[in-house]
Amino acid sequence: MNAFNVHVNRFPVAGTVGYVKYVPGKKWFAFAPKASELNERFYVGAETEYGRFVLCQIAGILARRIVCKAS
Repeated sequence: MNAFNVHVNRFPVAGTVGYVKYVPGKKWFAFAPKASELNERFYVGAETEYGRFVLCQIAGILARRIVCKAS
């Protein structure tokens, strides 16, 4: 995958989405010290037969937009 393709995250198991939260923010380089705290991000929490989990997607200078279709 190169920097100009679409990045897709998929859940590897069936489950129910129970939490969705969008956090607006900056678009800094991913390796910047506080990028994971200051950049735009999207949280998705789900429950599966294996337990619960939270997925965090973080935007940056190249991956500038997050589109979430899980809800």
